[in-house]
Amino acid sequence: RKIAIPPLLQKALTADTSLLVAFKALTQGKQNDYNEYIATAKQEKTKQNRLQKIILMILEHKGLHDKYKNS
Repeated sequence: RKIAIPPLLQKALTADTSLLVAFKALTQGKQNDYNEYIATAKQEKTKQNRLQKIILMILEHKGLHDKYKNS
């Protein structure tokens, strides 16, 4: 099931080609995790904070929950 890309994340992806390429390289599940992470924030400030937090993770091709997985 595909979750729609929130407008804030879509704007960031459109503005940064390398971020867009990295995002599209992620699995559908990882993309959905990021989409949901931004979409579920209620306040705009929280959405902005979450976006800043995930940009580097996306560029490093990491999933939102990868830090909890055993290597």
